[in-house]
Amino acid sequence: MDGFNQLLQNIPNFIPNFCDRCGAKHSKHDLEIVNKDPDRFMCRVMCSNCGNISLMQVNIMPDGGVNAKRASVISDILPNEISKFSNSPKIAEEEILDVMIALEKINSISDLEYLLKESR
Repeated sequence: MDGFNQLLQNIPNFIPNFCDRCGAKHSKHDLEIVNKDPDRFMCRVMCSNCGNISLMQVNIMPDGGVNAKRASVISDILPNEISKFSNSPKIAEEEILDVMIALEKINSISDLEYLLKESR
């Protein structure tokens, strides 16, 4: 078994032992690998007790070591959505500012509908 497959076998060892929300013990069945690259994995951890979902990134370091980091955002994002957005280009800061400025001008649902039609 190569190092990559061995790492895949050991990923359950990197998930938190207990749920942040309800304190229930996690099992290996709570973990789902939603995206894998040669040097990292994105994992979704869902509590089988309360349904709380969090994301973790497991990085394979150049020296062969492993670094696991849980995302600071708890999310209900679905695995297919993670793959979809992980391959998207980076959003420029100017684009975010443009959206914020446009959203400040919305006072009604018709304003929002107009803005969405205009952006197509």
